[in-house]
Amino acid sequence: MSHFRESAKEQRDQQERKHAEEVSGLRAEQRKLGQTIASQQSELTQLNRQNAELITEKRLLAKSQRELQNSLKALTEQVQSASTDREELLAQLDAITKENNELNTSVVQLEHEVEELKSPEKLAKKQEVAKSKS
Repeated sequence: MSHFRESAKEQRDQQERKHAEEVSGLRAEQRKLGQTIASQQSELTQLNRQNAELITEKRLLAKSQRELQNSLKALTEQVQSASTDREELLAQLDAITKENNELNTSVVQLEHEVEELKSPEKLAKKQEVAKSKS
């Protein structure tokens, strides 16, 4: 019977050692998992910060894009208005040029008539033609 008790005691001791080793292994694994969780939480926190920064940057870029689009629209309208003004000014220039050419022609005709009137022979002829018509 003592042999049986010894054997039972030895078996219990072995089970206790095995249990203690398993507990020790599980605690080591628990520490390792805790470190992994802490590392992943830290990484997640960093990713959340970066995400918040990106969201802020996206909002600023969207605002800047809207402002640039509004500026582009205003500049496009100014260019269209300037183009219309240019066309109107070119039309006015053409009309003024035409009028200037007509006035130059009239000036040349008047200068010719003045020259004719200055000549006594031509003046006499003109007066005779005028009398004969009357």
